[in-house]
Amino acid sequence: MRALVAILVVLMPAWALADDAPDAGTQVEENNSAGETQGEAPPAEAKQADNPLAKAVQARTPEAQALQSGFQLITAVDHYLGTGTFVDPDLYASLIAYLTVIPQYLFGVGNQRLVLSGSLRFVWEYSMPDNAMARRWDTWDTAINLSAPAMFRFFKGAFDGAWKTGISLTPSVGITVPTSLASWNAGLIGGVRAGLTLSSSVGIVDFRANVTGTRNIHAQQQSGIRNPALSGGPGRDQSGNLLAVCRPGEQLCGVGGNNVAWLLSAGGQIQVRATGSLLFFVGYTYIMQWRYPASGGVDEYTPPYLTSDGNPAAQPGAGRFDRTSAYFGASYQVNEHYSVDLGASTIQTPLVVDANGNWSPRFPFWATTNTNDNATSIFFSFTAAY
Repeated sequence: MRALVAILVVLMPAWALADDAPDAGTQVEENNSAGETQGEAPPAEAKQADNPLAKAVQARTPEAQALQSGFQLITAVDHYLGTGTFVDPDLYASLIAYLTVIPQYLFGVGNQRLVLSGSLRFVWEYSMPDNAMARRWDTWDTAINLSAPAMFRFFKGAFDGAWKTGISLTPSVGITVPTSLASWNAGLIGGVRAGLTLSSSVGIVDFRANVTGTRNIHAQQQSGIRNPALSGGPGRDQSGNLLAVCRPGEQLCGVGGNNVAWLLSAGGQIQVRATGSLLFFVGYTYIMQWRYPASGGVDEYTPPYLTSDGNPAAQPGAGRFDRTSAYFGASYQVNEHYSVDLGASTIQTPLVVDANGNWSPRFPFWATTNTNDNATSIFFSFTAAY
């Protein structure tokens, strides 16, 4: 899951999309000069009051973000309720809260707007914690990003103006700083990534497609708890409980498998601005991960068995592991600073095998065969942006 952090900035209140609205001050001056009565709200002011999405501090398209400048602070409180809670709350309950803080600075270099941002995330689990130490709190890795919103634009004003923005291309780069306990145990030194986003708007519908590549750098190939006896750390907590059960001389205890070295994702999102305050969104991302190889090649321990199509059942090299992330929901912009989101998010493997050994694709937007795994969560988010 930690490898996904750089890509999935969790359904944080929608990446908010804004309309290109006329300057209200100009409209007011024109209307007053035309003889508007003082007791009557000018049309542009009334339109702005009815369209909080157009005035929102948190821009909802790269095109709108390219028009902003200065420092912004976005804070979101998200709650995720896993569907396993409804199967058997004593065994599968999952209720987790996230606090996400995103400071960002928008500035210009020549004619191009740039956005420098960071992402901090803190976790609190209300239900039984899903870790060996029963720890309810956690942190995620810190992400630092630099993007150039709408750096290139194609076909602007095409099709008699119905295609308002044409297609915008937004490049981005970023780094991951290991600030989570899981990444420390995995020996993560850091990660680098680069991505491209294509975006466009047609009427009230906004489209977005993106691809991102990530390279993680580790001090070790496996994830595990370092032996306190060898690392010089405390072996027990304040209550005298062992922090890790290790064999004498063992470097890592409780190894959790090989770390993810490479990650590639591709996906898209569609947003519909139903009113000036309400929008609906749906998105899908396919994520491919490659782990460090367990061995350098075929050796005496490699199983000699073949698959039904005659290929080796065990193949040395980087192990690949795929996942899908899909979500849908609605976002309501209360005013220019506050918004609330309600929806569902599903993160799972793309294929499932039946009792006969046949593989078939899963339905990506809801976990139908693995409900108790909490692959699907219902989320509610509150966001403040200044």
